[in-house]
Amino acid sequence: MLLTTQSMSDAAILCDKIAILVNGHIVSFGSPAYLLKTYGGGYEINVVVDITKADYLEAYKEITAQFSEVTVMFQGYVEN
Repeated sequence: MLLTTQSMSDAAILCDKIAILVNGHIVSFGSPAYLLKTYGGGYEINVVVDITKADYLEAYKEITAQFSEVTVMFQGYVEN
């Protein structure tokens, strides 16, 4: 059976072996445990924005709506 998904968590639950394709070519193949151990370290994205204190809550809501697992840290704000 062949399953296609963009969700690693779905693939890890449903599949014994997973192939990762980039531009139609297999770039990695293995068990879910192997792939998560090898490539599952996660990532960090730092975004610097110029917002006022009043905009923090709105920015937080927008960021968390786009990313299911995210840690948001604000390091200061611009006074009006």
